[in-house]
Amino acid sequence: MRAIWQRYCEGKEPAALTIDKQGEARFADDEHPMHLLHPATEKTTLEEAEVFRFAFEGKIVTVDNGSILTSTPGFTNLQKLGAFATIAFDPSSKVKNAQQLQQQGELHHYPHVVLGDGQDATLHVCLDPAMSATLEPLPADEQLSGNKQATRVIARLPISTLRLDDIEGLESVDWLLLDNLNDSLAILESGEKALANTLLVQVRVNFFPTHQNQPELTQISHWLSRHGFSFYRLNNLQHYSHQPKRDDLLKQQATQLIGADALFIPSQQRIETLDTHRRAKLAFILHSVYQIHDLTFSLLDQEKTSSGEKYLESNGYLKKTNPTINEKQKARVYINSGKPKICIGVPVYNEESHIHETVASLKRQNIDGIKFIFSDNASTDKTYEIAKSLSSDDPRFEITRNSENVGAADNFINLFKDSSSEYFMWLGAHDCLSENYIAETARILDNNKSVSMACGYPFGIMNGRAFGPVEEAIYDFKQPSPADRYLSSVATLSNCTVFHSLFRRKDLDGFEFRKTISMDHTIISRLLWKGILQYSENAKYFRRYFQKRESTVEERILGREGSLERNDFFDHHISDLEKLQGAQRNEKLIKKVEMILKSRFK
Repeated sequence: MRAIWQRYCEGKEPAALTIDKQGEARFADDEHPMHLLHPATEKTTLEEAEVFRFAFEGKIVTVDNGSILTSTPGFTNLQKLGAFATIAFDPSSKVKNAQQLQQQGELHHYPHVVLGDGQDATLHVCLDPAMSATLEPLPADEQLSGNKQATRVIARLPISTLRLDDIEGLESVDWLLLDNLNDSLAILESGEKALANTLLVQVRVNFFPTHQNQPELTQISHWLSRHGFSFYRLNNLQHYSHQPKRDDLLKQQATQLIGADALFIPSQQRIETLDTHRRAKLAFILHSVYQIHDLTFSLLDQEKTSSGEKYLESNGYLKKTNPTINEKQKARVYINSGKPKICIGVPVYNEESHIHETVASLKRQNIDGIKFIFSDNASTDKTYEIAKSLSSDDPRFEITRNSENVGAADNFINLFKDSSSEYFMWLGAHDCLSENYIAETARILDNNKSVSMACGYPFGIMNGRAFGPVEEAIYDFKQPSPADRYLSSVATLSNCTVFHSLFRRKDLDGFEFRKTISMDHTIISRLLWKGILQYSENAKYFRRYFQKRESTVEERILGREGSLERNDFFDHHISDLEKLQGAQRNEKLIKKVEMILKSRFK
């Protein structure tokens, strides 16, 4: 999907797409694979989320033995970046949410399978599952006191090991992670071919052994140095405390180093031979996983372009050459004379936790002839007061309040009906826009009459963290035929962030607003009948996602308890399609749309 989107943004005609074994996307009329653009790691604030972009071919092929990466909470964030293809061998079945993780990104999960020398082995199941291993635990009298019970074996199960070089279709590995509970040295010795071009190796090592024959750091380092790697640093240091665990202790100190993750990168001689894309992949791993910025800069700077300097600026090591947002705002006076060209409608209900970010992002829109209209739907918190206060110094804002909760549907609809402008856009009250988002999307509509919907690159926010781009929110609705675009939207729309596109108000002339489930689907399909969807790479839409909602969809739409029937949604869609067709009614298209709707939204 990312490859299709990038081709679309480059203005190229559609072509057949193939994906090879390494995950590289190649179009039929291109000599080389598509250079995929990837975001940097997550940022805490939206201003920080104006991220430096890495570009390289294909995905980063990652092999995770023991699931030390896949079982961590941070793996979900890596999945969302869309840059990794991970193969996880999970001998003790630690990963319980594999199916969920596979929906978020490319993951091949193999429970009760482990890398090794290809011989049969034994899985020693311990009282603490985190200590289960193919290496046998040391006797209790050789363990630290905290591990005596944890390493007690309660079962022994047969398990086969797999040689890294024998994995069919795995020609090379970009990033290898090895745990400390299986024979890392045997894995390396059985994977010389697969590791010939590896960019980074992470090996968990013990400085106080817990299992028999755990390879020492010196052994691992010696093998890797003979195969073109250099030790870089220790990461994720683990310490043991000799203090007793007592309730009356005000604090605990742990000073004995018992384990760490050793990082190995290609030797300097090998780094100098890396091509642009492999160097970019290594830089991306160092930045997004380990927050190593100095070596990342060094790798990017070797390209003799400005990418190294841009990276330093993006990550706060250099002062930005452009004026800051606040400086530009202080020097800017906004003038609205008469009817605004653009209206941004913001339906609001109980958003006191997020409304300040939404208002701030709109104040960063450096554009005249615009109105930001907030309709507070009788919030029971301080949303209205906060929005009123924060926007009081900007004449482009208009904050209104309903005397009672009319439901989300009517609040959305009234914002459109009660405003007047050439262009219109609905903005979620907990969502945010990148700087100059409106100017960028308006420019698309101004310059291309075939475009009916203009929007930015879709990002997400969850638990205060920005991430993205969100691949499932990117669509290719560029078909020349209105019917084809309409049909494509009916068949594929799922994540409807594109509903928040800027569009021409006249394209909804004659549209009958109805309070139905998924009314946004019907509106998007109608707008696509009028023209194509166009993304701006210079604009980002930050949509906030919630893990759980207290109210039902019907309660939010209606503003009260009630039920909505799917058949009403189907009827609304078909009725509007018939209006769009006018006298040129296409019964075959209508029946096809109806069939797809009912099969997708039963």
